[in-house]
Amino acid sequence: MAKRKRQLRVKVLQRGGAPEAIPFVEDMTRRIVAKMFSTRMANTLNLRIELRCSKMKANHRGQAQHADIVNYKNKCYTIIVHRDLRVAQMCKTLAHELAHIKQYVEGRLRPGSKGGECGRFWKPTRDGSCQFFPYATTDYWTSPWEVEAREMSKLGSEAFEERLAEGNAGNLTMQLEVRAVEANADARELEKLRLRCGPVGRQRVFALS
Repeated sequence: MAKRKRQLRVKVLQRGGAPEAIPFVEDMTRRIVAKMFSTRMANTLNLRIELRCSKMKANHRGQAQHADIVNYKNKCYTIIVHRDLRVAQMCKTLAHELAHIKQYVEGRLRPGSKGGECGRFWKPTRDGSCQFFPYATTDYWTSPWEVEAREMSKLGSEAFEERLAEGNAGNLTMQLEVRAVEANADARELEKLRLRCGPVGRQRVFALS
């Protein structure tokens, strides 16, 4: 029997919000993964993306975790992204959380304990020495894995701009972006979008230049 070829698996789940977001998020996930991971590594991943609000902590936009907290060796991961984010911000958040998954897959970031303290073990490079960062004394914003993930979140912006330039895919992307802006009643940002893609009417028809 021929060996089954492994390939990237992405499943998007959503509670409420625009139904068009599901295929959009799957497409953006695949685009970002292609930029961030080698093909060989990407094809080992099984990703579950959840778009929701109820599981999010205050002021958090996303989080990434192993789907199986018992077996950290598998490549099954869950990413939770805040459902009501602006589309551009959602793409950056998705890239940020995928960066953490890359850190997990490469064995550079993992939870653990040392000397009775819980924290995270971190390697700056795959061949680097391992450092332990206790939760109690580690600043979230300046932790090295967060600094790296914020830098890699730019890949989400790149993927977003590439999709905007692609005809029908770009039209759908802009519709989702305008809907998010309208939901947040951000008049200034909505005016910027009007200037960028033409008049925004009730039918949400967009002429991207």
